[in-house]
Amino acid sequence: MARAKTKKTFTDDITEPVKMKREVKLTDEVLVMNNTSGQLVMISTSTRRQWILKDYGKKARMTVSDIIDITSDQAIIFEDGWALILDDDVVTYLNYNDIYDNLITQEKMNNLLKLTIKELNVLLPKLPKSLKLDFARIVTKKIKDGEIDSRSKIEVFKKHLNFEIN
Repeated sequence: MARAKTKKTFTDDITEPVKMKREVKLTDEVLVMNNTSGQLVMISTSTRRQWILKDYGKKARMTVSDIIDITSDQAIIFEDGWALILDDDVVTYLNYNDIYDNLITQEKMNNLLKLTIKELNVLLPKLPKSLKLDFARIVTKKIKDGEIDSRSKIEVFKKHLNFEIN
């Protein structure tokens, strides 16, 4: 008995949307963390509120509406990982799951230093530009302090992070 062939339809490739644990409202307040090695300033153009996070790891509360407003004017802040939204449902609501899957926090950057050259060659090109800049600062300091002395690793860092050591 021959099997009937089934035609593949365009809906066969559609995946189930990511489920949120709760309904996100524009008035919800969430924590946002500075993910840079320096000061980060965020300004909501509609409310004129300003947040100044002076160092890595500093946190502030802001509404989802403010995050959307900041993103519309300064997309790089959240899309390149300068600031991290510390609420998974809001990350999903804003459709940042793919972006956040590739972000690396500064704590994880120290683990990058332990990777092999082959692993670095795969991972470093995938880093967002802002994280490359921060990582380049960290690597440069560690090289100058003598904490990184492998010439081959230094060359990989220079190649992918695009910096020179004076």
